[in-house]
Amino acid sequence: MVIKMVEFNLIKLLEITDMDSLTFRVEPSVHLDYFENLLKSDNWEKVYTDEDPERVGTSNFIVVYKKGTHEVTLFCDPDGYVFEFEMNKHV
Repeated sequence: MVIKMVEFNLIKLLEITDMDSLTFRVEPSVHLDYFENLLKSDNWEKVYTDEDPERVGTSNFIVVYKKGTHEVTLFCDPDGYVFEFEMNKHV
């Protein structure tokens, strides 16, 4: 199976939709490393994770990235695959 993601400007997407928040379901899920590399390459900064080394492989966790007044929350399964992400604009 080949997973191909189209790169797009997340902030621009919020501006176009004129919304403060958007949520996307990721199907099939994509490994967290891919999302993190994409976000870091666009100067997003990781500001939070509730991943606990003692719970790795046993429960879902989230990772939050921030750029300016925008946040991206990545919802991950126990194996580190993103199954949903949410974008927010804080005013």
